[in-house]
Amino acid sequence: MHDENQHDDAAVERHLNAQRAELTPIELDRVKRGVLAKAARQGGRGMLKSRLAVALMVIGLVGTGGGAVLAASGGSSSNGSSSNSQYCPPSSPGAGKPKHQGGGNKCGHPDGNDNNGNGQGNGNGNPPS
Repeated sequence: MHDENQHDDAAVERHLNAQRAELTPIELDRVKRGVLAKAARQGGRGMLKSRLAVALMVIGLVGTGGGAVLAASGGSSSNGSSSNSQYCPPSSPGAGKPKHQGGGNKCGHPDGNDNNGNGQGNGNGNPPS
């Protein structure tokens, strides 16, 4: 049965090769001139569009990758967490309170004073004038 299919395939192949259309040299020249004329009309715009598309894809991928890295790293270059920068530490007199309020001092220590209350602070959160 396999031999019969092989014989049929060979006959079909011979028939297709015999009926195959071939262009004459004049027809080939006409096709070539048409292709060259079309390329000249476009003026290389197709190449410019593909380069622009590739450049935009690269910029998008780099931007997306950079955003993912920032998101994974916490998005901040500071060494502490946001709570450390916004609230007084547990060891201070104002433990857990926001650091920057309208008046008074930060975390129970007037500006210019050390932890023992020694110094020239004015007590309003601003350096002495």
